[in-house]
Amino acid sequence: MTFTDESNFLTAAGGIAHESFEGLTATNTLSSDTVEATDFDVSSTNALGVYNTTTFGLHPTDGVNYLVHQNFANEVLSFDFDFAINAFGVDLIDFSDSISSVLTFSNDAGDTLVAAAGPLADGEEAFFGIINTSFSFTHVELSGSLTDGIGFDSVHYGGLPVPEPTTMLLLGTGLLGLAGARRRMKK
Repeated sequence: MTFTDESNFLTAAGGIAHESFEGLTATNTLSSDTVEATDFDVSSTNALGVYNTTTFGLHPTDGVNYLVHQNFANEVLSFDFDFAINAFGVDLIDFSDSISSVLTFSNDAGDTLVAAAGPLADGEEAFFGIINTSFSFTHVELSGSLTDGIGFDSVHYGGLPVPEPTTMLLLGTGLLGLAGARRRMKK
């Protein structure tokens, strides 16, 4: 399932983790090829950096820090998670100030979301999310042809709730009881 509405994504995903980059030191430079967050690494062959609103002026959706990736032309931005997840969503901020662009999200479970977005002026945001209820994944890639910078904030990720064995046992016992009662009523 793909989402462009954050509240619908969060409702469908349930209680999942959230990264707003507040725990990272803002360097305000595009000097790294990898940024290490709490439960995942973000990497690119192009420049990445953690920025702070007080020095750069974008408008993050949560807190003051956000991740910036410069120039998607022939580049891939990768999110590699420390554990398997079923849900991934992210707020994009100030995505392409002047032109509409296509950004493709894909994961190692085979899901793809092609998102046409932009132009988003300063302070505007877009949300994109993927939930796979059948397969888990540990890798998400973003690619596109955008030559402008893009900010990422409020990354939501995690596994979907799995029913506990006891809950399934109770449900199965209840269904067997109903089937038995129905059978007795027919006789």
